[in-house]
Amino acid sequence: MKLLLIRHAIAEEREDFEKTGKDDRLRPLTDEGRKKMKQAARGLKEVVPHVDLLATSPLTRAAQTGAILDTVVSRRSRSRSSPPSPPRPTFCAGCASRGWTPWPPWGTSPASA
Repeated sequence: MKLLLIRHAIAEEREDFEKTGKDDRLRPLTDEGRKKMKQAARGLKEVVPHVDLLATSPLTRAAQTGAILDTVVSRRSRSRSSPPSPPRPTFCAGCASRGWTPWPPWGTSPASA
């Protein structure tokens, strides 16, 4: 098994977001962060052509980063020249107990299946 961990893309500055009065867990990516993550994801797709499971923490910035990765990685599997994608795996129960969420929300915990 190979495990790849990616930190979230550039998010709004903590001090600036704090002034909104919102919980830090809701702090989103910046436009620059989204742009750079899309570029990084395109490069990653060349090095890691297949992802079995993509899981994120429940933080907004992590989920947004996961969405970008999923969009870029999934494009190759939707290409007409590519073979069909394998079925999506189920989301691990241990991940859910840590507060992680699957991205996109297609996975389910084996315990709840």
